[in-house]
Amino acid sequence: MISDTSPPRGGPVEIIEHAINAHCEGVMAEPVGGSAVGVLVLAGSSGRIETDRCRLLARTGMAALSIRWFGGEGQPAGICEIPEILLVAGGDDEMWPSLVFAQELASRRASAGRTAKVISTADAGHRPRLPGEGPAASSHRFRYGGTAEADADLGAKAWPDIVGVLAGPVVLGS
Repeated sequence: MISDTSPPRGGPVEIIEHAINAHCEGVMAEPVGGSAVGVLVLAGSSGRIETDRCRLLARTGMAALSIRWFGGEGQPAGICEIPEILLVAGGDDEMWPSLVFAQELASRRASAGRTAKVISTADAGHRPRLPGEGPAASSHRFRYGGTAEADADLGAKAWPDIVGVLAGPVVLGS
């Protein structure tokens, strides 16, 4: 267990962080005193555990859980499809055409009578950065596209919708 009081926007919120080692691998961060809102954070195509993102969400008053959702012991080796309703995609993603994929998914949901919201900017890359997160680490293996500034701008643009969907009544589809 780790206690963290890093200040988010709006003032400091003390959080507690729990490592998860039984039956799955992950981390849970929550405000001291708990929360009425719980968030599951999945890390796209890497399957990684998003510790920093959980801390950020916890500092806004939400309990946030991130688990390795594939690629771990006893788990599928690759991505498992999950339904999504809020899609954040950079138009300069050099990993793959995430904006095209997000738009196609939104279109498929629309044809099935369901909604999806796509938030994007033309110049952001593969890894949008949410307010309070630093620039993504560079990779010698992958090309992410975008710039640190464009990725941060997309994260800032998407942040109110992310918090709204997670903390408020979900009205974007069923």
